Amino acid sequence: MYSYPLLSSLVLCQLLSSARADTPVKLGGYSYVSKGPVAFGVLASNAVDSSGDTIGGIGSAMTIKRGTWSALKNGSFTGTFVMHPDSGPHGDLDKGYQTRQQEIEFVLTPYTGSSSLSLSDAKKTLSLAYRKTLLQVDVDGSKLSGVDPSGTQSSTTSSPALPLVSSSDPRLTIDAESIAQDVDGTFWMGDEYGPYIYHFNSAGQRIGVIQPPRAFLPITSQGYVDFSSSSVTGRVGGQGFEGLTMDHSTRTLYAMLQSALIQDGGVDSDGKSPTLLRGTRGSWLMQWRE
Repeated sequence: MYSYPLLSSLVLCQLLSSARADTPVKLGGYSYVSKGPVAFGVLASNAVDSSGDTIGGIGSAMTIKRGTWSALKNGSFTGTFVMHPDSGPHGDLDKGYQTRQQEIEFVLTPYTGSSSLSLSDAKKTLSLAYRKTLLQVDVDGSKLSGVDPSGTQSSTTSSPALPLVSSSDPRLTIDAESIAQDVDGTFWMGDEYGPYIYHFNSAGQRIGVIQPPRAFLPITSQGYVDFSSSSVTGRVGGQGFEGLTMDHSTRTLYAMLQSALIQDGGVDSDGKSPTLLRGTRGSWLMQWRE
């Protein structure tokens, strides 16, 4: 089997295939070989979605829509990406940038040769075609935002504490960083502000939320959950659930933090968390089963 890491960029550049050694890895009885970057795709910088907003920051969270992946006889692959932009523009809090899900159809033709490709030929390795946008809403139908939270909704019997735009604008705000599709067509979204995992139906409405253990939450020196202030324990700001996947055979979610928790050492001055391979701090891998 071969693993084809996908390089999809919104920046025009040339794909150079310099000499590289294949690196085999065995896992679960299978042998995988990394071929390095094998494809290059481009969306125009001025492309807009169906709501009229620029398709910017796309791919902050990305998965392949279930049932769309197909291998062609010519060695190419087709499918549909389900993608989330990052948290969006932060300037206009009144109108804001509503949380959304984009669908992009693709044709992937992996290139594993050793010769450099021209830009025009490189772009043929991954063709991208925008198809639609799904604007997402909260359980009560209110529009979701992506701005940095400055308010906190207190926990209730039916909901954990949630990050809000502000005390005067009590909309839930989400910074989507990872996504996994369930077998029933719903989606799970990993977020940085919580860090939480939100559950959305296929129509784009939030239908649930998973709160991790208290050790992961931003806790102040007074012992309160507060998404807008400097916390003394919990996730580092902007370093939430960067990775999310699902084992569909057991409907088990696996989520990974971007960096170590504050109380476990947090991040270095460069904003990065040393890995376990360096013998110091590492990220957490969490597991939830339905």
